[in-house]
Amino acid sequence: MNHSRLLAAAVAGHAYTLRSELLRAADVQRRYLKTLLAAQADTAFGRAHGFAAIRDLDGFRRSVPIHEPQSMAPWIARAGAGETDVLFAGRAVAGGRTGGSTSGRR
Repeated sequence: MNHSRLLAAAVAGHAYTLRSELLRAADVQRRYLKTLLAAQADTAFGRAHGFAAIRDLDGFRRSVPIHEPQSMAPWIARAGAGETDVLFAGRAVAGGRTGGSTSGRR
């Protein structure tokens, strides 16, 4: 989405144009979700969560629960050990630890 185009439309008083661009944003996001799911469907995480069968946002919400940081540790460890196609297609080339915001471990 071209932000300067949206701003120009708003400034010029073209509310209809602005509204149509904003409504299109949801369609762009839906298509992007499908693209991401297709690209990651053959990863370990994608297979474990059925990315290949997810067709829309509701399907994603049903198939991929919200994860606590500690529940991601096994996935991250696999990728950190050099396994390819774990959380994303390909091999992790770098990683880092954060201090976290409460427990100090993440």
